[in-house]
Amino acid sequence: MFTNGLRSGIAQVALFTAVPCAWWIITARKEEGFFPWLGLKKPAAASKGSLMLAITAAIIVTFLLGELAAWLCGDMETAGSAYKGMGAGTVPAILIHAFIQTALSEEILFRGFLLKSWPRSLGFGKAAPSKRLSSARPIS
Repeated sequence: MFTNGLRSGIAQVALFTAVPCAWWIITARKEEGFFPWLGLKKPAAASKGSLMLAITAAIIVTFLLGELAAWLCGDMETAGSAYKGMGAGTVPAILIHAFIQTALSEEILFRGFLLKSWPRSLGFGKAAPSKRLSSARPIS
């Protein structure tokens, strides 16, 4: 489960990075590096302690909101349902799914590329909601 998740996660990140990379090569290669252009930058913080406190607080709030959503939805089928009852051995596979297959891929394609490209043609006021709608998945 872990190796399949890692393999598919790397393939997905490569696929989601290919289009932005090609666009960067054509339009912005001479102006700035690929990773800064994509928005992958080292976070600026007054101190490492304040950064770690902010990350810890964000993790706790996200966990609590996730628990609230799970409680409100009841027995609804979710992405995490595939790992239900499998024990602690699935934690690495869950982390790969959570961080690489969903969060990193979405940040690269939607926030790093589309939200950067769409304001030029749509304007920011229309681009931001369009980005949200394009990355949203209907509840079934």
